[in-house]
Amino acid sequence: MTSIPPTERICEAISEFLTKGISDGKDVTNTLFLLGAQRLIQELLEPEATDCLAGSATSAAAKIIKDCVTATKNGS
Repeated sequence: MTSIPPTERICEAISEFLTKGISDGKDVTNTLFLLGAQRLIQELLEPEATDCLAGSATSAAAKIIKDCVTATKNGS
């Protein structure tokens, strides 16, 4: 089983939303805005996480992610 990257899942959700719409009465503008914000944030985080996990943490965000991963591995 292959893993679907989070950005691709969000893109699929946006595409489905634009194709099918929503049926539960939620605000269309709000839903579209939230999906777009999720995609933007995910696209910003994915390269940082990749760099961090590859050991080439150069940005502040990558260093924070690396610290969190290390703390999790150490059981902190």
